[in-house]
Amino acid sequence: MTSISEHFEFLKAPLNNIRWSWGAVQPDDKIVVLRVWQDKERKFENGRRVIDLRQEYQRDSQGLPEREMHLQRLKEKAICFLVTCEAADLTTVDRNIKDYDEDSLFRGGDLYEIDGDWFIERFERISSRLVRSTSYRGQASNRQVTHK
Repeated sequence: MTSISEHFEFLKAPLNNIRWSWGAVQPDDKIVVLRVWQDKERKFENGRRVIDLRQEYQRDSQGLPEREMHLQRLKEKAICFLVTCEAADLTTVDRNIKDYDEDSLFRGGDLYEIDGDWFIERFERISSRLVRSTSYRGQASNRQVTHK
């Protein structure tokens, strides 16, 4: 398995910092690739599966400003893909990645703001190779943003 930073390089979305960056934007288009924790997935009453995008951050986190920028890009209809990571220890705030799925990603959907936390809907699984290709370049998301 390649390192997570090498995986982001493969996806043409290099991380700014391999320790605290939780996502990246492909430099030549509007595709945002985010790392998300597998255990932060929830199922809404309507059956939609969502992943918490901000829960892992403390207010003094070095990665928080970058995540805020990613959220802004998503609100502006950037296409989003999610790299699902498994935490080595679920009980610690400063998590390390035990494992991740390097073969596929999930497509991110609608955004929800609930009590100050942001969630993104998890759509279908897509091959990492497809995301690396030019298939999604120039497309815009039809994402809805909901505040509750």
